[in-house]
Amino acid sequence: MIRHIFLTGKKQVGKSTLIQKVIKRYTGNIGGFFTVRTNEYLKDSCSVHIFRMGEEKTPDEDNLLFVCGKPGANVSDRFDRMGCEILSECSGCSLIVMDELGPHEADAALFHEAVLKSLDENIPIFGILQAPAEDNWPDIVNHPDVKVIEITEHNRNDAKLIDNILSVLTNTHS
Repeated sequence: MIRHIFLTGKKQVGKSTLIQKVIKRYTGNIGGFFTVRTNEYLKDSCSVHIFRMGEEKTPDEDNLLFVCGKPGANVSDRFDRMGCEILSECSGCSLIVMDELGPHEADAALFHEAVLKSLDENIPIFGILQAPAEDNWPDIVNHPDVKVIEITEHNRNDAKLIDNILSVLTNTHS
């Protein structure tokens, strides 16, 4: 039975915006995380930060995952520590958001294991897989409880798509 939905597609096509539209209409308790790429923290380069659902998105050293173009040796450790901590706080939620999962996260063994364990639990997951999804997270793409939807300029504002996603995410936890 499909109970988890992951979006994929080109960069900047509107995947995170679509997630925001869906969770705005979702009535349950939402946990999980967002990753944000910004140049506000380091003025001379972009960095990626992780935030809990509902947390103010102020980039700082405490939520820094990596500097773009310079992922250091401790990137996996940061994902393992911060990502696993956030996922461990989701047990009482009715939906887990994972925005987004890409190659850096896939290399973090403990975090990767926590994500896959979440797929086998009863809480529905709504997330984003960085393209090419099959290359970065084949174990999610091929999971029997997961539906991967490619988002394009043509379907990103489709009200029927939003309704269908909400239907899956709401009916799986009832």
